[in-house]
Amino acid sequence: MLLLILLFSILGSIGALLISALLLLFPESTRYRLVPNLVSYATGTLLGAAFLGMIPAGLKQAPVF
Repeated sequence: MLLLILLFSILGSIGALLISALLLLFPESTRYRLVPNLVSYATGTLLGAAFLGMIPAGLKQAPVF
């Protein structure tokens, strides 16, 4: 099981690098339009993961009625 997790993590990392490297093939004007949207998407993804990760801790501290 650990081997599968490591394998898919490595494949996902390689895939992310290849997709981000494709951004360099776009013309400069297209990159200037795409990068702010991609940064916004990444920020939203990280915030969503952080808030979803805090739910169990918040439920532990919530009073039980």
